Order: sequence, then C-alpha cells, then structure tokens
Amino acid sequence: MPYDLNSALFSDYAFKLRALYVPAGKTVGYNADGTLDFPIGTAIARVATRSVPGAILVGGAMIAKTLYDRSKGRRAAQAEGEAKLTEIAAKGRREP
Repeated sequence: MPYDLNSALFSDYAFKLRALYVPAGKTVGYNADGTLDFPIGTAIARVATRSVPGAILVGGAMIAKTLYDRSKGRRAAQAEGEAKLTEIAAKGRREP
C-alpha cells in the first residue's frame, strides 16, 4: 500500500516511493498515545532516486518479490496438504 507523509521534506528534488506491507489477515493497531502497533511481518520501505524510471524499476521489483513469496507460500501449503491427505489415506488402507 503506497503512502505519503503529511509534511514535505526537502531531499534534493529526489523522487520518493514509500510503501507499507501488512500481512494478509493482520491489522495495524492505534494506541492511545498516538503510536502505531504493527503486526509481525510488516514491512515499511522508502526508495529515493533522482530518476523516475529507477523508482519504477525498484517498485516493480518489490511487487515481483511479493508475488513470488505469495506463490511460494501457496505451493508449500498445497504440498503440505497433499502430504497430509496421502498420510490419512495410507492410514485408512492399513486399518481393517
């Protein structure tokens, strides 16, 4: 999720890309003292560059990495599920 600051900071006219990732199913909490409570697995990124194409390249790489990680997690979960089903089926065949 891209975000921006509510106060402008001067950084030599660099293009800044900021992003916040919160794991699926998790939320960011807000404490009474005004601080945020981020769940484990949250990632906050800031990229500053003087080149917009450079920022797009880095941003695209971040998106590609996220998609790869999600795909890898799904494949691992599927393999684990299939192994459990195979185990359950094998136990069912051994018992009369």
